[in-house]
Amino acid sequence: SSTSSRLCLTPTFPIPPGFCRIRTVSVTGPSTVEVTVFADAAAVVQGYRLQRSQAATGPFTVVSTVNVSGTSSVVFRDIVSDLEERIYHYRVVVIDSCGNPVITSQTSRTIRLRGESLPGASNEVSWTNYGTWSSGVDGYLLFRTVNGVTDPNPVAVVPEGQTLSFLDAVLEDYFSDGTFCYRVAALQAPGDPDGFIDTSYSNEVCVFQDPMVFVPSAFRSGVERMPLA
Repeated sequence: SSTSSRLCLTPTFPIPPGFCRIRTVSVTGPSTVEVTVFADAAAVVQGYRLQRSQAATGPFTVVSTVNVSGTSSVVFRDIVSDLEERIYHYRVVVIDSCGNPVITSQTSRTIRLRGESLPGASNEVSWTNYGTWSSGVDGYLLFRTVNGVTDPNPVAVVPEGQTLSFLDAVLEDYFSDGTFCYRVAALQAPGDPDGFIDTSYSNEVCVFQDPMVFVPSAFRSGVERMPLA
C-alpha cells in the first residue's frame, strides 16, 4: 500500500446573519403599511421576506421580498385594506446565501384607531396598543386635524397602561367644517439594546360633527327712519 501526504483545507463560509428585528410598523397611508427592519450588515444573505397575518400566531403568508445584502436597514411597504377594522401582524425572515430561511424577527403589529362623533359636540376615539418593542411602549400621542391642518401639539398624551381612548370636546372649534381627523403615535420606551427610540403611527380616522346653525326669529334693521317734517 502507499499513503499520500496529508492535506488540510479550511473552507470559507459566508458570514451568517446574527440578528434581524423589526424597528417599526407604521400606517403611512389609507391602505399602506411601512415595515422598517434592523438587519445585520455584516452578514452575507440573499435577502429578506416580509410575512403578514391577521393573527399573532399565524398562519403567515409572504407578501414581499427584498433581495439585498450588506445593509443594516430594510424597508417594506405593504398594500392592505380595512386598516380601521383589522390589525395586521408582521414578521421578517432572513434568507441566507444558500437560499434557506435562517432567522425570523419578532412579530409586530399595526395600531388600529377608531372614532365616532357623539351628541354635544364631542368625538370619542379609541385604539389598540402597539407591539412589539423590546423596551416596550412609553406612551401614545393623539393628533387632530381640522380644516386640513394638523396641530403639531397633541390633543392628548396617554401613558402606557392607561385606557387607550379619549373624549375630545370640539364645541370651541366653531370655525371648522365639521370634519375632525385623528391619528395616534406610539412612542418607544428607553432601554432598547441598540439605542433606538422609534415612533409608530396608526391609521387616520375622520369623524363628522353636524354644524350648529342659529337662526334668529326676528330681525332689526340697522337704518333708523327719519321723522317727516
